[in-house]
Amino acid sequence: MSTYRVSVSGKTFDVRVLERRGSELRFSVGGAEHTVSLSAVPGGGPSRFAGDSATAASTVSEVTAPIPGIVSSVKAKPGDSVEAGQTLVVIEAMKMENPIKSPRAGIVKAVAVSQGAEVKSGALLISFE
Repeated sequence: MSTYRVSVSGKTFDVRVLERRGSELRFSVGGAEHTVSLSAVPGGGPSRFAGDSATAASTVSEVTAPIPGIVSSVKAKPGDSVEAGQTLVVIEAMKMENPIKSPRAGIVKAVAVSQGAEVKSGALLISFE
């Protein structure tokens, strides 16, 4: 996926994201793999990650672009019933296709992008009822 340079208490680490599935993030630091659960901080603004419980996941109302790129395909339309983990949109960035998956089961309320659209990181892609 992606590699990030992270500074913690004056020390710098290269963190490689290996997999993101719902609220779980698997990454490696210095060759050691780790898995963490992510949840939004109340008042912290929109989150691309579902919370770490079924209740928190069911409250996710929007899916945003995790990276900038070009929308290569839109796999959902308003009114569609989708499952958690189902691909909603595919974004091409640096010649790689990145499937953007649903954080929860639900009904698609609106699709804010179309094929060929350029999106910035954080741009609204899909909203749920």
